[in-house]
Amino acid sequence: MKIFELDNNIVTYSPQALLLKPFKVLWDRDNSKDKARAKDELAFIWYMEDVRSDFYDIIDEDERRIEVLKFLTELPPNYKPDKEILFAASEYTRMSESMSVKILKDTMIMVNNLRASIVEMDFEERDKSGKLVHDYNKALSLADKIPGLLRSLRDIYREIEREAEEQHLMRGSRLKATFESGM
Repeated sequence: MKIFELDNNIVTYSPQALLLKPFKVLWDRDNSKDKARAKDELAFIWYMEDVRSDFYDIIDEDERRIEVLKFLTELPPNYKPDKEILFAASEYTRMSESMSVKILKDTMIMVNNLRASIVEMDFEERDKSGKLVHDYNKALSLADKIPGLLRSLRDIYREIEREAEEQHLMRGSRLKATFESGM
């Protein structure tokens, strides 16, 4: 289900999104005429949870939240999501997470852990017998794997974009015509 989209650097939402309870609650609790806070809360969910967000490469969620809040005008820098936001975010993730998205997330975590392993290597550390614990060859071997992993990330991301574009073209429950998928 397509709920949020980024259109000209503005998070937009489908009209049916506000028919879904987790998002309707956020919309209805904003009593302002322009619904600016509700729009920012919906945008917050998208920027935090959607792999297509410019902030999604920040693996640590607290760091990601801090960066996202720098760009939202209606939410204070010390904003902490309440239970309604957390529930809406988890539902958005559940509804939007395809297998491609799950694989992308897993691969991003793997790349981040690999990077952290290389950064944390202390090349001066020695074992009890005085031998070096880490050597540069091991670090270089790990570093050699990163370009392939980055290519994999790009390929998975392209697949997610392709899936999103297909979904955008599908409009409602219309079925694809024969050969519409390029087959």
